[in-house]
Amino acid sequence: MGAMGALEHAASIPKISDALPNQPNHPKRLMTLILLEALGAGLIFVAIVWWTMFAGRKNGELPASDAKDDEVPPKD
Repeated sequence: MGAMGALEHAASIPKISDALPNQPNHPKRLMTLILLEALGAGLIFVAIVWWTMFAGRKNGELPASDAKDDEVPPKD
């Protein structure tokens, strides 16, 4: 049972240093950026919907015409 003994492990786990502080590796900053992008996309979507809903005629829709006006007169 000598071959089934415990394995030796390193005393500590090696860590990657923050050699490049300008990289966006901070999770809170990254999440803030994602939320700002989502907010911007949502605002653009609402603006497009608003524009298409209220960019019609200044006096509203045209009045409905009678059915007789739409008929073509019969040819003789």
